[in-house]
Amino acid sequence: MTDLVSFFQGRGIDWWVAVGQWAGILIALGGLVFVLIQVRGLAKQQKLAAKAATSLLYGVVSEAMSRVNNLFYLHPEWVRYFYEGEEAPARDTDLRTQLDMVCELVMDFVDAVVEQKRVLPADIAMDWSTWEAYFRFLYARSPMLQEFVEDNLDFYPDYFLAALGYLVVRERKTGETLSTWTARELNPDEKDPKQLPHVTLAAGILEYEKLPPRGFPWNRTWIISRKAEAVGQEASFPVVVAAVVGTAVDQVKVTWRWSPQSNETAFVREQHVLRCWVLGTMEGTGVKKVEFDLPTGRTTYLMGKRRAAKGTNAFLIPEYRPS
Repeated sequence: MTDLVSFFQGRGIDWWVAVGQWAGILIALGGLVFVLIQVRGLAKQQKLAAKAATSLLYGVVSEAMSRVNNLFYLHPEWVRYFYEGEEAPARDTDLRTQLDMVCELVMDFVDAVVEQKRVLPADIAMDWSTWEAYFRFLYARSPMLQEFVEDNLDFYPDYFLAALGYLVVRERKTGETLSTWTARELNPDEKDPKQLPHVTLAAGILEYEKLPPRGFPWNRTWIISRKAEAVGQEASFPVVVAAVVGTAVDQVKVTWRWSPQSNETAFVREQHVLRCWVLGTMEGTGVKKVEFDLPTGRTTYLMGKRRAAKGTNAFLIPEYRPS
């Protein structure tokens, strides 16, 4: 010990200063190890919390679905009004009142899924695309649900209705409704005679000999039609066709065409909102880059980045900015 003290003193180093320096180093190293252990513990807790949150969300969604299914178990005669295209019964009847209540329950179910998706942290993996595909299917097959939506448009925000494939285009500042559209996916191998005209129309607009095959729920060919304000106007309104094809695990290409051509000023705004809706179908799917092939050139969007001002997300269909 005396020799060690002499060693430090011989070099002009105070013994206690040296001991203090070494002790400080050891304490710092110990603190670093402690911090690393704490960080690992927090990471494990976050993973467990994420799993718990996912489980809870599945429970919320499953419970909402169960309530709808239970009604159909009790009243199987109602199924045809929601899954088989049966026309809605006359208004001011007991049956219509009952079916309106079923529509309320269905919309509550949609609300549960849409709002859970909006608040779910980005790092929690949970598929929403199949639920949205189901909602679009239900809306397309149910004249009863379609009439209910039209009767109650003022009670639902635009981003909510978008889950059904019902798209509202508004003037961004005033909220004035410019137009409403419906989006449905096409099956290139469709055999239903009622759907074949849509397939033929889409193929003609895209100028493809054959429409792209169906892939993931977001890799589809969409036909987006402006809703007519009166019977017989549909033929004069533009129809947009968007063919979505995966080009890489996290990248897609969207071929975007429409007919007839429109010179309306509002059509520019409409095109933007419709493209944003297509982008929204890819949220949470792992897609990072989307390239739109337009008649005038190509536009690229990076998912999760350069989204439009947050104020537009409170009511409108969420908007994106090209990169």
